[in-house]
Amino acid sequence: MSCPYQLCRPDVIGQVLPDATTTAFEYEDEDGDRITVRSDEEMKAMLSYYYSTVMEQQVNGQLIEPLQIYPRGGCFIYY
Repeated sequence: MSCPYQLCRPDVIGQVLPDATTTAFEYEDEDGDRITVRSDEEMKAMLSYYYSTVMEQQVNGQLIEPLQIYPRGGCFIYY
């Protein structure tokens, strides 16, 4: 399996983790479960989830929380 193209291009992940080879990453859903993203379809689902979360936060006058993604292997980054 390959990493979703838009996130795993060297100019995206490579800037944050220059020596890493990332084939997948995770994010936390509204229940706190970690969801693994390995394909473009899964990335679209993640972005759709995040967009709906942002819209809900805006409607409720809340601060928008960043989407945290976790490259496989440890540390986290903000998107």
